[in-house]
Amino acid sequence: MQRSDESWVLVSDRSTEEEAEDGAGSGRRFPFEFQDRRFLPSVVPVLTRDESRPVLIEGFGLPEDGKDLRVRVVDAGGLPVPGATFSIAGREQGSAGAPDRIALDLHPGELWPGTYSIEASVAGVSGWSPRARFRIVDGDGSFIPGPARAGEGARTASGSERDELGMKAVAFPVTLAEERARVPVMMEFGTTALTGGRARGARSTEIQVYALDDHGAVEMSRTRRVMLDPSRLPRPGGGFKVVEELDLPPGEHEVRIRARSLDTGRVTSKSVPVRVPPSGNLFGVLLPPVFVQESDEPWMLLRDPAVGDELPFPYVFRGTRYLPAVEPTVPRDGGRPLMVIGYGLPSGQFGLEFRVVAADGREVEGAVIAFLDRQQGDAELPDILALEVRPAELDPGVYTIQVALGAVAGWTSGTRFRVVESADS
Repeated sequence: MQRSDESWVLVSDRSTEEEAEDGAGSGRRFPFEFQDRRFLPSVVPVLTRDESRPVLIEGFGLPEDGKDLRVRVVDAGGLPVPGATFSIAGREQGSAGAPDRIALDLHPGELWPGTYSIEASVAGVSGWSPRARFRIVDGDGSFIPGPARAGEGARTASGSERDELGMKAVAFPVTLAEERARVPVMMEFGTTALTGGRARGARSTEIQVYALDDHGAVEMSRTRRVMLDPSRLPRPGGGFKVVEELDLPPGEHEVRIRARSLDTGRVTSKSVPVRVPPSGNLFGVLLPPVFVQESDEPWMLLRDPAVGDELPFPYVFRGTRYLPAVEPTVPRDGGRPLMVIGYGLPSGQFGLEFRVVAADGREVEGAVIAFLDRQQGDAELPDILALEVRPAELDPGVYTIQVALGAVAGWTSGTRFRVVESADS
C-alpha cells in the first residue's frame, strides 16, 4: 500500500489511441491515462533545449491547486540545477484507492547537455520523490564534445567537485535593505587553465550562478555567456574576472557556480557558502571582511552590459573603485588591503576585533591588522573600513580571517587567504 504522503514522477511519451497489446484482452488500460489521454513511460527520454515533454506526477493527497507542489531538476550528482521550468497542464482527482495525478510540461530552457533527473514533493508533507531521468542533447542530437558533460561531469562518482577551467570563486553580501542582501559572486578564470597554456583564441563560456534555499530548491539564478579572449589582456599571466549578483534574504545559503566552455566542453562546478545577517536591526552589523585586488594585478573585468556602469564594483572608497580578490596571497614581508562593511557602527574606537584561524581550525597569533581609514555611512549607506593585513610572523599556508564588534554580535563568516614568503613567490 502506498503511503499517504508518497508521490512519484514519470517522464512520458504520449501514445497513440490504440489499446495496449499485452495479451490481457482489449479492455486492458494503458499504464497511465490522464483526462482521456494515454501515456507510455519513457525509460530515459532524450530531448533538446527547445523541446517540451509531458511529466506525470502521481501521489495520494496531492494539493488541489498545485500551489504546494515542489518540482526540481537535479544533475547526475544529485545537485539541484537551474534552467528548466514546469507548467501545470491539469489535475485529476483519484478515486477510491487510486492516486491523484498532476500533469506538467517540462521546458528544458537553459539546461546544458547532459543527464538529469526530476524530483517532486509536497511542501511540509513529503520528502523528495524517486527520480525520473532524462537527457538533454544539442539540436543535432549530440552532446557537446569534450572530456566532461554539464550534467554528468559536475561531480565525480565520490561527490567531489571537478574543475577543468581553473575557476576560483567567492561570494559575500555587501548591502542590506528591505530584507534582502546584494550578494556579488566573483569568478576568476586564469588563462593557463582556460587555454591549456596557449594564449590565443577566444573561449566562449556559459556561466550559471544560482542559490539554493534550505529545502535544496533553486531560489534565484543567473545565466550569462562571456568571451574569454587572452589577447585582450594587458599582459600575460593573469586572466578574467566575471561578476554576477544575487539578491538573497537573511539566512544560510549555498551559492553554486557552474561554467562550461562551449568550444571544448570542459566544465567547472563550485559551491560557496553565504551567510546573510538579519536586516531588521542594523545596529552593530558587520559583513565578512574582503581582500581587494591591487591595481597592478593582471586581471580584466568583464561587465554585464545589462547592469550599466554602477555595477559590479562592490566597493567604492573615497571615490576609488575596488574589486574583491579571490583566494588572495599575502607576502610575509608585506601586506594586503582588506575592506570591512558595517552598519550602525559607533564612532571612534569601537572595539573591532579580529581573529586568524589556521587550516586545522586553530586560532593563531602573528598577524597584524592595521587600521587605515574609515568612510562614514549614513541612514542608507554603510560604513566602510579600510585595513591592511600584515602576516608578520605567520608561517606560509592557508588561513581564515574573521571580524567581530566586541560583545555586540558573534564572529562573521571567514575569508580565506594564503601567506607566502614574498611577493615573488
